[in-house]
Amino acid sequence: MKRVAIALSGGVDSLVAAILLKRSGASLVGVFMRNWEERDEGRGQRCTAEADYSRVRDICAALNIPCALADFVKDYWNDVFSHFVQAYEQGHTPNPDILCNRHIKFSALHRYCCQHLDADVIATGHYARVERDEAGKARLKVATDSCKDQTYFLSQVPQVSLARSVFPVGGLRKEEVREIASQAGFTHVARRKESVGLCFIGKRDFPQFISEYIEERHGRFVTLEGRQLGWHRGIIQCMSLSLSQ
Repeated sequence: MKRVAIALSGGVDSLVAAILLKRSGASLVGVFMRNWEERDEGRGQRCTAEADYSRVRDICAALNIPCALADFVKDYWNDVFSHFVQAYEQGHTPNPDILCNRHIKFSALHRYCCQHLDADVIATGHYARVERDEAGKARLKVATDSCKDQTYFLSQVPQVSLARSVFPVGGLRKEEVREIASQAGFTHVARRKESVGLCFIGKRDFPQFISEYIEERHGRFVTLEGRQLGWHRGIIQCMSLSLSQ
């Protein structure tokens, strides 16, 4: 029997992935990733990671599976957040979720699960599918639910990681996922609102948060004809506008 490590966030998608794996008879272990050190922040920010970890522990207890905590704060800072900040300073529009999947969830997490949890396969709650050709090469395929498909965010996952990854909810629609959770006794999780936005931001004032890492550089809004329309606070305001779209 294969040993499967399931990355749990406390949300309904990873929960149902764990439920389906457990029903299949897999030897299962849950793992929660801590990627951001919220205690380093001021202004009384709410520690969402601790609340999520508490929910994950409750889920693991209900499913009667072990629960592990993996700390990738340093990896996330070096491989994701630093590149995110540098790209914005250069005028680019980075996608930290792609970087996180490539460097953290499907790199650092895979190494941790294989070395410390004796896992053969790593599972997540992503809406995607994996198929293997005759040569054994893994291919990333779109999810059944096109509205929830996350293959774009998994586009840079290396082949070695993709080959040992499974996405149990990739063949389901969101409403089916919620129904499975409810029928399994996790109605409170099924009814939770989906998290939206960058994983390390949460519900906070983004310009205020990012101003701790990027210096404000004021400038003008100018039309192609040279007519001045107003002033801006630099890339911080532009980020606020783009993230609100």
